[in-house]
Amino acid sequence: MKINKKLITAGVISLVVLSFGTVAFSYEADDIAVDKASSFYLITPTNNTEEWAELKTYQDKLEICQINEEDLTNLSTEELFDVCMAYPNLGDFIFSNSLQAGYEKVVKNFNGLQEFLNRDDVGTVLFNKYKNINPEKIKNTQRYPCIYMQFLEFMISQENVLNKMTAEEREELINLAVSVQESKSNYDIFSVNESFLIAGRSLMIDNPEFRDYVENDVYLSEYLSSATFINDKVDMSAAVEEIFQYINVD
Repeated sequence: MKINKKLITAGVISLVVLSFGTVAFSYEADDIAVDKASSFYLITPTNNTEEWAELKTYQDKLEICQINEEDLTNLSTEELFDVCMAYPNLGDFIFSNSLQAGYEKVVKNFNGLQEFLNRDDVGTVLFNKYKNINPEKIKNTQRYPCIYMQFLEFMISQENVLNKMTAEEREELINLAVSVQESKSNYDIFSVNESFLIAGRSLMIDNPEFRDYVENDVYLSEYLSSATFINDKVDMSAAVEEIFQYINVD
């Protein structure tokens, strides 16, 4: 496996920090028209601004965005991906003590993501999406490009998704994470952290020696578990170098 060691050696770009409120998410779908992806939501903050503002509680906003069961069944996994990425409350995952907890909360609150992640081909669909990802296009087309990229990479890094990929796909995924990180480094809006998670969590599945190492490193173990360092003085770039020693480099 050929690995370029540029992954994260420039240091860590901070995660997005927003001071209040929820993110009125907007998504430009790649595979189906934007209006089709959005049409599965009765009200969105971008297309129905006044109606969205009239929703009295956060629970109201969650309930209005649920997808009806017939649509969930009839949508292909690729179509469901686009619908999920158009979910108006997608950006709420950054408002938690850790990104992992925030991600799990968003999934728990949205039946579209639950159905998508339960599909047998979700691993392959997300692998192919990542294989063809273009950070420049995301930067130019997404209203919140950093959140879009973070959520997509974070979703790919989940154990249940990685386990639905083949060993060959996971091996290639590590190379893809390196490539995507190099592309992201050209822009100051993207976080490096999720590329790191994809590589580290993939190794946790397929590399027993790496698993043993992580079990004895409390900081790295906590990060791979929660996407949060328990000690803000930890040098993340140094931690990444530890990962590279478990990757075959030509």
